[in-house]
Amino acid sequence: MKSKLLVLRTRKITFSTRMSFLAVECLIVAAMAGCASNQSVRESIEVMTRSGLAGDNPELSSYIIKLKDQIRITLPEYHEFDTTATVGESGTIKLKLIGEIPALGLTKAQLAKNLVTRYSVYTKDAISVVLFIANKQIETITVLGNVGRQGVFPAPPDGSLLTIIATAGGPAQDSDLRHVKIFHRNDLIHPVEVDLTLTLNVEGTESTLPTAGPGDTIYVPKEENVLRDLSNFFRDTFFLFSLLTIIR
Repeated sequence: MKSKLLVLRTRKITFSTRMSFLAVECLIVAAMAGCASNQSVRESIEVMTRSGLAGDNPELSSYIIKLKDQIRITLPEYHEFDTTATVGESGTIKLKLIGEIPALGLTKAQLAKNLVTRYSVYTKDAISVVLFIANKQIETITVLGNVGRQGVFPAPPDGSLLTIIATAGGPAQDSDLRHVKIFHRNDLIHPVEVDLTLTLNVEGTESTLPTAGPGDTIYVPKEENVLRDLSNFFRDTFFLFSLLTIIR
């Protein structure tokens, strides 16, 4: 009789074990699928960043200077030359010592190079020039969370989340792109949750996803630790098996 009960218990535990392993397998497959989707979105965003499609970001050296841009010019080695100038209707900026120079249509890098050449006439040592663009006409979006660099960035005309996140340096390796949140400026209490991995599965999905506008905040969360979840699952399963063995 005891032998039959032992066999019965063994069968029950074996069945439970099989079901548990099946559940673990499903969890691992789901996790791998989620990671793969996240990675694919990251790669798409990286391509956008490298190709210059990440928006007109004044922080980048490739930013093209526009009319009425306010340019703060800093010379780390000679702060007495630091100044702020605005691009006028003539497309130039007026500076101390060197007068008016063209700025409109140049990239930040090109203008900085020109300024180094002009200011070097008045210095003995090598110098460097740092430019900061402050255009009050640029509408912005705030990006927070697990991205390359948190901050305030220009709002793209189409409100694309992929573009906005690319402008912020792209997501980190452990970002969860399935639960990105949009906090609209007129409703900070009820964020809109967006699954960016859908853009990989359905043609034209990006055009139907929620968009972000000026004044909104985008939050990219950190992905949950799958290994920790699996560890907790095994711990709870082992406890359950031990309990069943004692009870039965």
